[in-house]
Amino acid sequence: MVELPGWRFVINRRGVATLLPEPGACAAGLVWHSTTACEAALDRYEGVAEGLYRREEVAADGAPALVYLVCAGMLRTAV
Repeated sequence: MVELPGWRFVINRRGVATLLPEPGACAAGLVWHSTTACEAALDRYEGVAEGLYRREEVAADGAPALVYLVCAGMLRTAV
């Protein structure tokens, strides 16, 4: 388990989950070691090419970690 300081985990009314930057917040998560093939599969599953989610690298306990953040258009429904 790792902590992501400065991020808040949210799920909006449509059931779309993401992290939002928020000073003072702290989201918890798990770190998985993945291969390039795994990341390509995750990109397909998360709809990266369709603009549903985007990949971003964040610091997780001092190490780089890949997260998927919802694209702005998908978060319009109230959180």
